[in-house]
Amino acid sequence: MDRSRGDSRRRLVPLRQREDELASRREEILALATELFSRNGVQATSMRDLAAAAGILPGSLYSHFESKEALADEILRTYLEDLRRRCETIDRSTAPAIERLRRLIRETLESADANPAGLSIFHRDLAYLATLPRFDYIFDLYLAVRRVWMRAIEDAVAQGRLHPDVDPTTYFRWMRDALTMTARWHEPGGEPDIETLIGMAERVFLRGVLIGDDPFPG
Repeated sequence: MDRSRGDSRRRLVPLRQREDELASRREEILALATELFSRNGVQATSMRDLAAAAGILPGSLYSHFESKEALADEILRTYLEDLRRRCETIDRSTAPAIERLRRLIRETLESADANPAGLSIFHRDLAYLATLPRFDYIFDLYLAVRRVWMRAIEDAVAQGRLHPDVDPTTYFRWMRDALTMTARWHEPGGEPDIETLIGMAERVFLRGVLIGDDPFPG
């Protein structure tokens, strides 16, 4: 038997355990940061606040994240990338424009429900984060989402499914703010449930500007 190989395997076991422990600790810190950022905002939260909440020294916190902005970056990027992927998947579909709009309503609410902290940071701290170079990507991701919405709205007007007096830019801004602000008062998993919210949003935001058959019976 090759004893050196057996010794190497035994040394790998504590190494893997250490890696698992570090990954678990990192997720705990992210969860605590999510809570503090949602409650107080990124700008008003210090690394000392985060370390105290985690029950560790500030120096230990820096071994996991270089700054509070790095923590905010991970939380916010997860939300924005998720929303962009959802929207671009819809944009690549061959569905009629009005169906794409219905799916955009659904995906926007579901993404907000899945990433409430990221959305909270976006609304609360955007002005501050936009001044930092590491967050330059925010505007690009926002524009990617906006392009999908605008294309669906403009196509729906061109196809005669939305009233021709609908201004696409105004309509998009109205929809965007109404849907994403839902996260300020709706708790994930709370009442009304997400399916009820989606149904209500479809009726409120689409029924009044539709031309032709009403897809919302009752």
